[in-house]
Amino acid sequence: VRPVPWLSPVPLSTTMLGLPTTTKACLFDLEGVLTDSALLHAQAWSEVFDEFLLRLSDKTGWGFIPFDRVADYRAYLDGRPRVEGIHAFLDSRGIRLPEGRPDDPAESDTACVLARRKGEEVARHLRQRGVTALDGARRYLEAAGHAGLERAVVSASANTLPMLQLAGLATLVEVVNERRCHVAGVLDD
Repeated sequence: VRPVPWLSPVPLSTTMLGLPTTTKACLFDLEGVLTDSALLHAQAWSEVFDEFLLRLSDKTGWGFIPFDRVADYRAYLDGRPRVEGIHAFLDSRGIRLPEGRPDDPAESDTACVLARRKGEEVARHLRQRGVTALDGARRYLEAAGHAGLERAVVSASANTLPMLQLAGLATLVEVVNERRCHVAGVLDD
């Protein structure tokens, strides 16, 4: 269901949006600001890490402590490049993995393989469930446009544009900047 478009009866200004009069553009984060995609990322990380941690637990006899989709995601992964986040999370558990290479076999325990699996899980979840615009995101983007402001979205996700499209927000921004990092050939996300 598409929201009913609205038009202000008076011209919008930056001050009406709570911004200084000198503001020329608005820069938005994707996850948790415009869309609920942080939930999708946290779920994908949980599936990847829990599968890895269970296998490690079976091999070593260590107790299995599952990935916490709220605390672990915020502390170690949110906004970080994939491989950096993998190392940060695993370091918090006293686990070290080799960096590996993008073409490592799927059964290898390397950071690159976990990063690749996370990308696959995000893609699967995007196809299955998509993402949703958060309350007020569409209205604020529309209002910023009516006030004559440029609108840009910046995200560490390699899926920024597809997520904006699925949430119905892509046409409301002029600039989409996906922060891509090719650490060991693996995209951020």
